[in-house]
Amino acid sequence: MFSTYSDIRSGPQYTPHIPSMRLARWATRWQASWSSPQISTWVSMGSSTFSSRRLETSLVVAQIALGSVFCLGAVSWLLRQVLEPLPVRDVDRLVLLSGLATVESSDPVEWWGRMKSLERLASYGMAAAVVESGGRRAEVPVAMVSPGFFRTLGADLVAGREFLPEEERRGAPVAVLSDAAARWWFGSPGDAVGGAVRISGRSYDVIGVAKPGFAFPPGVRVWLPRSARQDLASVDRTAERGTEWALEEAFVGRIREGFTEDAVRQEAYGLLDYLNTVVSARTRLRYGDLIGVRNLRAELVAPYRRFY
Repeated sequence: MFSTYSDIRSGPQYTPHIPSMRLARWATRWQASWSSPQISTWVSMGSSTFSSRRLETSLVVAQIALGSVFCLGAVSWLLRQVLEPLPVRDVDRLVLLSGLATVESSDPVEWWGRMKSLERLASYGMAAAVVESGGRRAEVPVAMVSPGFFRTLGADLVAGREFLPEEERRGAPVAVLSDAAARWWFGSPGDAVGGAVRISGRSYDVIGVAKPGFAFPPGVRVWLPRSARQDLASVDRTAERGTEWALEEAFVGRIREGFTEDAVRQEAYGLLDYLNTVVSARTRLRYGDLIGVRNLRAELVAPYRRFY
């Protein structure tokens, strides 16, 4: 190969045609022009300007990135403060359980509560009911819970007490209100205890008021014993808020110290296998295939994770 025009001219056995000659002359002039001091100055100035602009652009991008990280961090912190804290003790030891079957008409809370990995177990179901007192009336979410529900969650009451086992057995018409509900219907938590509210036509004595901010299941304003499920189920409501929703039951458990969420899951599946083999051979029933064990706090904030 030839590198310059002079090499092309003197090359053996080569007869250049006109376009090749022009191209060769242009290449020689272009190479020479780049060696001139003026072009060198232009290149130096251009490189300096390009480097300066690139540095400015990099600084701007870095500032935007740092600002975005700071804003996302601030939003994440704020949402965690608003959404995650619950007015309960040791919230990370609480788990939601689903798929716990009823065994031979026994109370599922008592049967599954024998798990060694759980310190306590409670159940809850939800419904919508009309609550009225003092001339004020509203349809609010109501929860039917087992005795020891608030103790399981580690949620202390600001006034009064929670339900007793004998109150559930005899179907006593008693209720616990949220702090917001107590203030709306009675003016203060202290005034609410000893008062009464009518729920779907039946009078319930208020025996306790929950801490401010406590609303579990989410949105609940009134808690009743499980014996109230039949009263609420007999009330005609729309299909969206039908009897099935009122009678649906879920479970919340407190993990015993020294155990983990995986230990609870493993023990629950061990009991399920026992039901589907030993007990099923006697009852001819199937007790399910899946049991859900989920962290309570993670479950409550899951719908908001997309924001942070």
